[in-house]
Amino acid sequence: MGYRDAYRDNKRVINEKLYETLLVYLTFIPFTVLGTYTRLGIFRLSSYEPSYITATSTIWSNMVACFLFGAIRYADGIITIDSYTLPSLTTGFCGTASSFSSFILELFQHSTHSAISGAQYPNAGYGVMEFLSVLLIQLVASGGALVFGQTVARHLLNHYTSYHKKLQKFINYGGKLMRFACIPIVVSQIVLAIVFSGNSRFWTLDALFGIVGASIRFELSKHFNNRFNWFPMGTFLANIISSTLACVLFILRYGLKDGHPLVTNAEATSMVLYLLLGFCGSLSTLSTFVYEGNNMPITNACWYYFLSVGICFCVSIVITGTYAWTHGIQDIQGRIA
Repeated sequence: MGYRDAYRDNKRVINEKLYETLLVYLTFIPFTVLGTYTRLGIFRLSSYEPSYITATSTIWSNMVACFLFGAIRYADGIITIDSYTLPSLTTGFCGTASSFSSFILELFQHSTHSAISGAQYPNAGYGVMEFLSVLLIQLVASGGALVFGQTVARHLLNHYTSYHKKLQKFINYGGKLMRFACIPIVVSQIVLAIVFSGNSRFWTLDALFGIVGASIRFELSKHFNNRFNWFPMGTFLANIISSTLACVLFILRYGLKDGHPLVTNAEATSMVLYLLLGFCGSLSTLSTFVYEGNNMPITNACWYYFLSVGICFCVSIVITGTYAWTHGIQDIQGRIA
């Protein structure tokens, strides 16, 4: 009898965990789709000439994601967002709307003057200035957006105290609505990707690949972020894996061989681009990376940033740099397709 009771208890616990996981992902997945659309939409919107910011830069999407991340995290401390909606908004939407791997590729391109049109730098030493420019502007702008988001949320919530309950209900009901919308959203993306080809797949397939990438990052964060004291190993691994894959895909999409594109099949090059922007862009995250560093003591934050950026940049030099200097890379300035 005791054995049967224990078996039933274990089965009940397992079923409860599966149910909890199902609810989390039913809420999480639609927000990742919205996050991918937000990142790509801002990317497309800011890709024009002449632009104050380089057309292929991810700084706009990273700033928007960090601003919303800061606002949401601060609001959660005041109005308490439910345990399904909060990770969906932060890790799902904001984490997917920003991209660490694109930031690393941007660092590589500007520091080595690879795949960038225009005059060459006066000498190789100016690559160091470009490296520092991209690094500092991206991190300072994103960090500033995070703090600004927290500040805006603090002032609004302190001023409109009578709306706290309404805001809490609105956000939590929004999470519940997303659970019901999850399956229709995913099915619609699959159907649209099958029925319509061409430019529409830039959105649908990127969103579908983004679901997979963001889900892997979410699982890595859950299982590894709290295992190594202060160091968020899950986010660290997600960014390194994504940046490594992004370097390989970047070569496949924009690499040259004997002066001609490495991959010539149009469908194959499009699929590589969707994996680069959809899967790798969602597997990595700059907003979570900046938020984690912002909550650490300054020494720990410096080590975390140094190891993350340093390792990923070295990987980009070894993989993408080696190929670029031996075979060549196409000029992609001002375009992402």
